Amino acid sequence: MKYEIPFLARPPKGRRIAIGDIHGCIITLKTLLKKLDLTLQDQLFLLGDLIDKGINSKQVVDYILQLKRMDFSIFTLKGNHEQSFLTAYDCGWSFFMDYLEQNNTSDFLGDELETYLQFFSSMEYAYDLGDWLVSHTEFLIDEHSIYRGMRGLFSRVDFDIDKNELLKKRQVVGHFVTSIDKIQSNIAAKNRVICIDSGCIYNKIESLGYLSAFNLDTDELILQ
Repeated sequence: MKYEIPFLARPPKGRRIAIGDIHGCIITLKTLLKKLDLTLQDQLFLLGDLIDKGINSKQVVDYILQLKRMDFSIFTLKGNHEQSFLTAYDCGWSFFMDYLEQNNTSDFLGDELETYLQFFSSMEYAYDLGDWLVSHTEFLIDEHSIYRGMRGLFSRVDFDIDKNELLKKRQVVGHFVTSIDKIQSNIAAKNRVICIDSGCIYNKIESLGYLSAFNLDTDELILQ
């Protein structure tokens, strides 16, 4: 499948903010968004893996859909867990039921299941913001591994982007759990790839257990 990464222009007045992997942490997400004081002028990028592992995945998705209905500019990226949800559904009902139980997501079952399937299916893989690329994990400059990067994670997708384009942009991603200290040092060094998955569900591990938001215009990191 040939995929052309959509371009999004910078909002004329608002901020551009990315949030890392949420994994069903609804209370943390709501608290972080309150701290951000999100406005209708802002662009908010959720970097995938909204679901699984945590215990409130459905509540996270319902809350995001509610905000979108309220005209907040929320752009949800497809992560490997959204893709796994769709793949499990395609593998038959028994396999799907087992998958939901293993990932604390059985509450997706019901009359609105089709709504959630369509929502996950419609997610973009990435956005080109001109100066930034936002996606679930990084686009590698040199494809040395079939297991890493967006092309490894979504192997059936033919991403229409080349090395020269990648070198022109910074990337903000999730997927790889990264300590707060490491995230902060990467931001301070203005690294080309900034991973902001700070392991929201791992709240018993030092330097993890945070949900991170990153302001793409100021390089500010906001933690919850």
